[in-house]
Amino acid sequence: MALEIYMPKMGMSMQEGTLVEWLKKEGDSVTVGEPIARIETNKVVTDLEAAGNGVLGNILVQAGSVVQVGTVLAYIYAPGEEIPEKPEVSAVEQITTGPTVVPVKSHTETGGKSDQISEGPQGHLTPVAKRVALELGLNLEQIVAAFPGKRINREEVINWAQTRQAKVASLDYDVVPMSNMRKTIANRMLASLRESAQLTLMKSADVTALVEMRNKLVEEAEKLSQPRPTYTDLLVKAMALAIPAVPQINARLNGDKIEIMHTVNIGVAVATDEGLIAPVVKDVGSLTVFDISHKIQALAQRARQGQLTADEVDGSTITISNMGSEGIDAFTPILNPGEVAILGVGRIRSVFAPDANGKPEIRSEITLSLTIDHRVVDGVPGARYLTRLAEILGQPRLLIP
Repeated sequence: MALEIYMPKMGMSMQEGTLVEWLKKEGDSVTVGEPIARIETNKVVTDLEAAGNGVLGNILVQAGSVVQVGTVLAYIYAPGEEIPEKPEVSAVEQITTGPTVVPVKSHTETGGKSDQISEGPQGHLTPVAKRVALELGLNLEQIVAAFPGKRINREEVINWAQTRQAKVASLDYDVVPMSNMRKTIANRMLASLRESAQLTLMKSADVTALVEMRNKLVEEAEKLSQPRPTYTDLLVKAMALAIPAVPQINARLNGDKIEIMHTVNIGVAVATDEGLIAPVVKDVGSLTVFDISHKIQALAQRARQGQLTADEVDGSTITISNMGSEGIDAFTPILNPGEVAILGVGRIRSVFAPDANGKPEIRSEITLSLTIDHRVVDGVPGARYLTRLAEILGQPRLLIP
């Protein structure tokens, strides 16, 4: 009996995946554990391995297609087993390769006469002009807008199209196809803004003591040949320590239920040539600053080399994005889908502030930007979390057990 090869679920948040390429073709022999295709999900490309021995047959999904988890991609048949014809279209209806195209009824289908003006948004296009516009792939609404109140004939459509083509041809630009990772980022960010009620709160934090402590930690790390702790490492630890003050920051919304997570898993945004990705530091509460530094350094390196596994980018409960190294003071980070909070961090800057005696002195300060899902976290709890986080950063000894 044929063995189904289907799109696997590789992480809690995975709903669909992209079949990047087939490594085997129909008729090839395959063995258990042998890579037969490459799939992409959550910005990570990984091998899809054969679940049995036999012959690959009836490939139903072509490279580049986006399909739902559980979709049958192909079959593995036993050696010598007769390979039947491919299933009818109904067997692969769940495959999604792009937007649905809705056909426009032709003039003959609507039963109109050849000299009748089209109805609806194309109200001033004659049927012949409309047909020509559709054949040329033109936007009907744009044509109508260019000839307000007129009866637009075939020649006017052709002239309009040629004029636009000449304008486009005069522009100097490059066309860069979106990579699969860029498409994933675009879809996830759009879905995040569409499906959650995002509110960003901002607060300045005095990090003078944090800067001093970090310099000491760097000296200690160099003596011990350890990775130099970064400000991101320290912030990750501080985020976890601030969670008990507002537990719902570390949560997710599941239908009409709020699930408050007991473990703090922090996604750390890393910029790569392909785009932004957030590998996850698991169970931050149990780690020291040096542990966190080790893990973030290793994950960031793997991210830039394109070697992250699905497990390494799945399971985050809150995310941090540090734009300080780019000279940014503050920004409004977008929630990672499935989470209810993300922390944005700006650059450390020098400011004048009064000391205990009221005299001005130079202090170090950063701006923290917390985006929350207002469906789960109200403004006041979000503000309390930011306040607690700022308190911890002002007392950095709390970061060192």
